[in-house]
Amino acid sequence: MPIASGLFTPRCFYTDLACPLINMSKRERKTAKKVAVKALKIKRGQEKKRLATDFVHYENSSISDYYIDGIFRKVFPYNFIFKAYAKRRWINRKLCDVLQSEFSHMSNDVIAQKCNSGDILVNGARVDPDYVLNDNDLLSQQVHRHEFPVLNLPIEFIHDSHDMLVINKPPSIPIHPCGRYTLNSITHILAKDLVFALYGSPTALTG
Repeated sequence: MPIASGLFTPRCFYTDLACPLINMSKRERKTAKKVAVKALKIKRGQEKKRLATDFVHYENSSISDYYIDGIFRKVFPYNFIFKAYAKRRWINRKLCDVLQSEFSHMSNDVIAQKCNSGDILVNGARVDPDYVLNDNDLLSQQVHRHEFPVLNLPIEFIHDSHDMLVINKPPSIPIHPCGRYTLNSITHILAKDLVFALYGSPTALTG
């Protein structure tokens, strides 16, 4: 991807004879190189962060619905998919060994059953529990989720403008999906009840 208004890319320092750097002054080339090196460091840092990320949530507000039970807001159970790219410590290890070390509650029998049923996939395909993980493999696991209830309390709006929304968060409700809470979080409750877009909207709440 072009960097610094399309003037150059990092590779052109060494391999691209048509690189616009040759028409720059020594000072401009030095500045341009610093920008490219910085961009490359940022890219590598993002890659490291991606590889270090735990299983993340892939969800939307329509996968289930709420119901009120006395003073509690509850969510109907639903199917949910966790996804994660293979971490460095997972590479060249068997899938079953990784799952047992990361999720101690999963026995070999459970892992084999989930692999056979397609609840556990690697790169979108079924694999054997003895599959050896490679760099950049994408693991996914489908589970049946039962979220914890939260108090059914109103969300008070303190400030609402085109670029900021301030609320008085009720107790017991997490801001964003975490642990055993996904739809029963502030971001999803607002998205569901107030038809706010979670991403891309000026008033989106992304936690």
